[in-house]
Amino acid sequence: MAITQFSHQPSKIAKSIRRKKGPASTSTLHANSRDARRLNRSSLRDEKLYRHALARDKANEKYLRRVEFFQEAVSAAVSAAGESEPNTGSEFDVDLMHRLAAAYMSRHDEELSQLGSARRAGRSASSREVALRGVVQEETEELRGGFWMPDLREEGTVENLKAWDGGWSSLGRMRFVRVADDGKGGIGARESRFPPNGLS
Repeated sequence: MAITQFSHQPSKIAKSIRRKKGPASTSTLHANSRDARRLNRSSLRDEKLYRHALARDKANEKYLRRVEFFQEAVSAAVSAAGESEPNTGSEFDVDLMHRLAAAYMSRHDEELSQLGSARRAGRSASSREVALRGVVQEETEELRGGFWMPDLREEGTVENLKAWDGGWSSLGRMRFVRVADDGKGGIGARESRFPPNGLS
């Protein structure tokens, strides 16, 4: 996971206190002094920003892993087609994108099968099995409303996906869609955006 990095250098508040009162001042401040309260507020603010960054990176991680799967799928398709053929997004249609989404969603099937067969009759599911089943259920519901993925029909997105460096901000160069399954055999795709927000 790409964790947002925070500086370990002294904060601007600590630097200003040291300039005003000397190098050892921050360790000898009175507990209720104005400078101590300023330093404490600064520390709490940094901790809050760090927690928010961790939560944001954790939320983004599932989308990064998803796009990584589609990058590998595109690379495999290019290898299978051979370099002699020009590769454009035209070889990917909505049906193929839907099948790729289904393949991505089945990535935990083998592990779930192993966990289920290893569990003795009457025993409750392990926390790992419960978590994986929760992921599968969440993604199945997402597919009904629209599964967020790169628009592989668009040539520029395919090229950017092949060259993608794995970074979150780099995804802004691609187009995304929501591929939906209505449960009656109907499949469609509607334009989406980056970053994903709700069902948009």
